[in-house]
Amino acid sequence: MSEDAQDVVLVVEDEPAIRMILRDYLAGEGYHVLVAEDGEQAFAILASKPHLDLMVTDFRLPGGISGVEIAEPAVKLRPDLKVIFISGYPAEILESGSPIARKAPILAKPFDLDTLHQQIQTLLRRGPEGLSKRSLDPTDQHALHQRQTLLLRQCLEHPRQLVQQRRHHMRRRHQRLPRQLRLRRDQAQ
Repeated sequence: MSEDAQDVVLVVEDEPAIRMILRDYLAGEGYHVLVAEDGEQAFAILASKPHLDLMVTDFRLPGGISGVEIAEPAVKLRPDLKVIFISGYPAEILESGSPIARKAPILAKPFDLDTLHQQIQTLLRRGPEGLSKRSLDPTDQHALHQRQTLLLRQCLEHPRQLVQQRRHHMRRRHQRLPRQLRLRRDQAQ
């Protein structure tokens, strides 16, 4: 059983059978489980729910938004949100170059449900600087929730724009990289 019956887990998975198995298993372990089958549904849940502890997301999702592209803005807006990636193609997650992909656990499909549960327990025991959202003053919690909701609604209303911005940023970063390497080489000579 979950140590805290209030732990809320968002499962983002496009495969109905896997989504159902994860939902039933995690609910049986005492978690409150929310499910989404694509990025649009995930952003809607992120925008409407004041409290989430963890997101378990597949990498490849329909609609052109990956699990990484959902997790990045979610974690920026909710720094205490933990993420676990699940994928049949775990190397693609690392190749995305995202900082969240380097930090979050990645479980390769098929995985053992007990392994998932252990990862969840490990992540939920750790908190940023030992603080949790629940330790905030109720007024601060409300203000934080309003800000998160506004920003996530913007993501929901413009998910394609969010993905395009992310891809543009990645292209620019990759274009700068050779220039930075040339500058370092020239400085070394």
